[in-house]
Amino acid sequence: MDDSSTFAPLTEEADGLAQILASIPPAPAKPTALANLLGHFTGEELKATVPSPPFDCSSMDGYALGVGSSGFDKGDTFRLVDAAAPAGSAAGNIGPGEAMRIFTGAPIPSGTHAVAMQEDVVLDDSEIRLSEGYQSGEFIRRAGADLCQGQLLLHTGNRITPQRLAALASQGRASFPASPRTPVGVLTTGDELIPPGSERAPAQIYNSNASLVGALVEQAGGRVSGAAHGIDDRAQLLEVTRPLLESSDFLVSCGGVSVGDHDHVRWLVNELGFETVFWRVNMQPGKPFLFAAHPDGKWFFGLPGNPASALVCFHRFVAPAIRHRMGATTALVPPPTVLAILGSDVASKGMRPHYLRGSLVQGIFQPLGLQQSHAIAGMAASDALLRIPADTALAEGSKIDVSRL
Repeated sequence: MDDSSTFAPLTEEADGLAQILASIPPAPAKPTALANLLGHFTGEELKATVPSPPFDCSSMDGYALGVGSSGFDKGDTFRLVDAAAPAGSAAGNIGPGEAMRIFTGAPIPSGTHAVAMQEDVVLDDSEIRLSEGYQSGEFIRRAGADLCQGQLLLHTGNRITPQRLAALASQGRASFPASPRTPVGVLTTGDELIPPGSERAPAQIYNSNASLVGALVEQAGGRVSGAAHGIDDRAQLLEVTRPLLESSDFLVSCGGVSVGDHDHVRWLVNELGFETVFWRVNMQPGKPFLFAAHPDGKWFFGLPGNPASALVCFHRFVAPAIRHRMGATTALVPPPTVLAILGSDVASKGMRPHYLRGSLVQGIFQPLGLQQSHAIAGMAASDALLRIPADTALAEGSKIDVSRL
């Protein structure tokens, strides 16, 4: 590929994302240990096989009351029998006029009509007396009241959150089907970049993109399978990239994706056997973004080198692709926006939509710092993105949709 070739036409953002998702199939689901499921997506529809609660149990520390009536009055007395059996044992039984000590979560003894809280009971040797009235069934959790056998637990493609992980653990299985975390190779480029901790020459800058992109991969649910830095030399760039290609489904590069004398990524993509799906997107920042596919089932994402551009392109294209590869539902690809109020006047001049970085606090979005593609300070303080359509001005107080970072 000749780096001096004519610029490709700009691809619209929505079209670009659609082409990415159409090119990448979800990875096959495989049994995944419960301890490793957090952040994954369910590989199939999951239904409950164990009810919740699995048996009738007490919701309070107190006394199980056995009587044939429909309720209990203040002052009623009961003969105290043995305490309820510990968890995992048979619950035992009580008869009319009898009571049994019981604890939260313990199985309900046969014959129980209610559980009285210990605060409402006066203990007198082998007898108890109620200081409050009770209705039949109070403080008894019935088996399956929360979750019954066969009830839908999770849809295919639901993300496993801590609370969903607890629901899966309640089913007693050691593993569940889920697509693996997408392995992503991270490549940064540029003679001027040096690793943090090195002594910097006047014309050098520290490589912040490697940390940024690696962290974005992990945040999106993927895993960094390898990382490398290439200088502006085609032979060296090819040498450090080949191992990344072998260990990764996705390759994400940062920098060198335009047509300057030191921009070799489009040459690299072609040399590695990828076919470019599209290059250059109608957005600001991030116009030089490139996406390519390999016949062996691997995909290349070429991010611009400026940090804000890399952040926006990753959020817009790479993160959705990672989630899609991991089997996420379409509702999460891309992530949903939230309604907010604009904190100051903003405008997008020219023919490209503009992404502003800013903070979202109590429903108010405020742009932060320099909005140029190289600027790090404002980006570092940002937790949301606002997309302004091309050639559009928005006034303070406008209702807007923002996406969280």
